[in-house]
Amino acid sequence: MSDLVRDRPRRMAGARSVGYANKPGKADDLPTAGATALIDGMKDLPSMLGLAI
Repeated sequence: MSDLVRDRPRRMAGARSVGYANKPGKADDLPTAGATALIDGMKDLPSMLGLAI
């Protein structure tokens, strides 16, 4: 989980990531930076991960 466009260690390791678009413009930038999934609020994380809470 990251809100950084420069999440280089994660990309170098080949790990998938959830981009947290917590500010305007990040929804456009994070997928380009390699986010494999995108949420705009922490409330969305459990369902995105397939957790029933």
